[in-house]
Amino acid sequence: MAISGDTLVVGALNEASNATGINGDQGNNSADQAGAAYVFTRSGTTWSQQAYLKASNTDAEDLFGWSLDISGDTVVVAARHEDSNATGINGDQGDNSELNAGAAYVFTRSGITWSQQAYLKASNTEGDENRFRGDVFGASVAISGDILVVAANREASNATGINGDQSDNSAQGTGAAYVFTRNGTVWSQQAYVKPSNSGGAFGWSLAISGDTLVVGALSEGSNATGVNGDQSDNSARTSGAAYVFFDVSGFKINAGLNDTWFDQATAGQGFLIAVLPETGIVFVAWFTYDTERPPEDVTAILGDPGHRWLTAQGPFSGDTALLDVYQTAGGVFDSSEPQPDPALKIGTMTITWHDCENATLTYDIEPPAVMGTIELSRIVDDNVALCEVLDTL
Repeated sequence: MAISGDTLVVGALNEASNATGINGDQGNNSADQAGAAYVFTRSGTTWSQQAYLKASNTDAEDLFGWSLDISGDTVVVAARHEDSNATGINGDQGDNSELNAGAAYVFTRSGITWSQQAYLKASNTEGDENRFRGDVFGASVAISGDILVVAANREASNATGINGDQSDNSAQGTGAAYVFTRNGTVWSQQAYVKPSNSGGAFGWSLAISGDTLVVGALSEGSNATGVNGDQSDNSARTSGAAYVFFDVSGFKINAGLNDTWFDQATAGQGFLIAVLPETGIVFVAWFTYDTERPPEDVTAILGDPGHRWLTAQGPFSGDTALLDVYQTAGGVFDSSEPQPDPALKIGTMTITWHDCENATLTYDIEPPAVMGTIELSRIVDDNVALCEVLDTL
């Protein structure tokens, strides 16, 4: 169970109804050990049930409710023996070919109404018909604001540290943790976390506060004591260990990104970017370097010679900004005539920063239908030092 303020969530991993989603029919108990979660709220000293939560793909023996957590109006519930072969966010739930791989489900509340916001899977989903050998993504979960961590304590890669190679499954039962962040209503995976040594059921337990993550490894075997001891002597089998990670949410957008950016592969255009932390908004001006005036009879439409500017603005969270794109048409540079038409929304843009000097921009604009991806870097590096300082705060 987990509690946040006046809201309590309780898991029942052996609950058997075949309902799906929110407040479904609890009377058909044909899905043995499917699992459920129950949300209760308190008014004064009186508790009442607010919601009955089920997986969106309820199936017998999935154990939905094995682990759960709550932060404000967001609840995450894991089903450690869920079987789909999906990976990442909101994948296909219908192919149950990866037995006991595990999944996590994010629910949010608006007023008194709950809805499912996301279906989360590991980036390297793997199962096994033996319930004791699947990755069991969802063995433990923790959420703090817009940062969510899901552990798979039987994950088998031999990677160590952050964002290592997930493909070598030669370390059975080592375990891993996956860090997800939310931008608006959109979740994305930010980090793949492994122990610094061979671990052992890494992810059996975990907790997060702000950007600090603690992961427990139930079966870690070193004979070290205290803090930062020798991890290499594994003569104390199943003695256990805990690992502390900082800044797990990854790069954070900050005012040090205010600058002019461009893509070396598409010389002739640039992006003036302004981050406004006090309002949580990123503003972008997308322009060409061409200063020639267009012909008098040309209307400023995307792709035509008369087009010179697009602007975009929208909220940011973590390393990503989700922007609406606007076009101003009808005007001419360095001239008061003709007057430009009002700005018109023509599409969307997403910018994900990798660090203080590199970002990836994707856009989807219509009409005409134009979409693509642009790799951005700074034209000058005068704000890099400021960006790096702000990213640590």
